[in-house]
Formats: sequence, structure tokens, C-alpha cells
Amino acid sequence: MNFTREELKSQAKEQMQGKLGPIILCFLIYGAVAGVSNSIPYVGILGAILVTPPLFLGLTNVWLNVTYGEEPNIGTLFESFSTNFGKSIGLLWLMSLYIFLWSLLLIVPGIVMSYAYSQSFRILAENPDMSVTECLKASKEMMMGKKMDLFVLHLSFIPWILLVLVTCGIASLYVSPYMLITETNFYHRVKTGGDGTDLYTAPEGSILNKAQDIANDFTGALDNASDKVEDITDNISDKVENIADDISDKF
Repeated sequence: MNFTREELKSQAKEQMQGKLGPIILCFLIYGAVAGVSNSIPYVGILGAILVTPPLFLGLTNVWLNVTYGEEPNIGTLFESFSTNFGKSIGLLWLMSLYIFLWSLLLIVPGIVMSYAYSQSFRILAENPDMSVTECLKASKEMMMGKKMDLFVLHLSFIPWILLVLVTCGIASLYVSPYMLITETNFYHRVKTGGDGTDLYTAPEGSILNKAQDIANDFTGALDNASDKVEDITDNISDKVENIADDISDKF
């Protein structure tokens, strides 16, 4: 399937038509609940650990539903507290651990691996029976050869981000959902394989084309090295999941 940045963005705008009110409301509630739970004195760290991950998984489900033509539902934001509470916590913190370990080498490897694991929550949302490590590995495989595509897609939103800055954040009520729904459309395309067409291909022989080749070689080497890191941290993942499940049983 052939797709471009313009098509992904146009599709997102069409999907948001007639649903902008509920979309903004869901985004506001997510921001309010996450912000309050993380800022309560002395217990904010518990909010970051126990509230943000399942709430983020719920917001991911909201965006997925929008791309499937469904109406945004506030209740969807909180479904993961009862369905995938433990896994959402384990996924966020294990993914953060992986990215942190890569960032210790240099900043760039950490950024590259953040793109490799960028689809993990969407995969868990659509495949709730998958384990945390399976979601991470599936995302890494899905994003092989596509990390640069997503990076360029993010760069294309710079004018929108500038608008957010100019409006002191007010425009983010539209821009943030628009960006995330566009990213969700990107996920739908890469999970089915697309047709291998890049969102942007630089002219043959150009400096940017050579840079893309170097970046692809670099990310390929990181992918191979990350397999070894994941083998080392799989035991940590199991322990995190067990602890999160124990906490979930108490709620």
C-alpha cells in the first residue's frame, strides 16, 4: 500500500471531523488526571508509576478507536485500569529502562531506540494477551527500516509545534490529538507492511540520501546490539511484570 505524509495527515483530519469536541475532552481529562496524580506532594512518584501507564494505554485506545471510525469515549481512558493494569506499568518502565541504557552510550542511540519501541503501546492495546517483552520486540521488528520515516513525519509537524508555542499551548488541544492520530495511522500502515515505500526518499546521490544510508546502517547495527541487551534485561522484565500484577491484584 502506497502512503505519504500528506495522506496520513489528511486521513487524520477526516477522522477527527465531527468528533473534535469528544477528542479534546478526552485529551483534557488525560492531561488533568495524569498531571494531578503526578504532582501530589510525597505521592507523585506513585502517580507516575501506577496512574500514568494505564491512563496512557487508555488514551492510545481512544486514538485507535478514532482511526476505526468510532466515537471517542471517556470510559475508554480508564478501561486499562481493570484490563491491563500490570502490563501497562511493566511496558512503560521496561521501555524507559531500555532507552535509558542506550542513552548511556550516546544520546543518538537512545533516540533511535525510542523510535524502535514507539509502537509498543499500540501493539499492547490491540493485542492485550501479548507480554511486555513481546510488545517491545514486535514494535522493534515493525519499525525496522521505518524509523527514519517516522522521524521525518515528526519533523513535518514543526510548523504546528511553533503554533502551539505562539498560542502559549492553547493550540495543543487540537495539535496534540492531530499528531497522535496521524501517528496511529502510520502504525496501521507499518503493521500491515505497506508496500515498502518510504514516506520520503531523498534524490539518489544527494547528501541527504547518503545520510539516510548511514542512518539505516547505524540503526541496523543498533537493532542487532539491542537483541543482546534485551536478553540481559528479560529477567528484569519478568520481575517487573510480577510486581505490577501483584499491585494490580490489590486494587
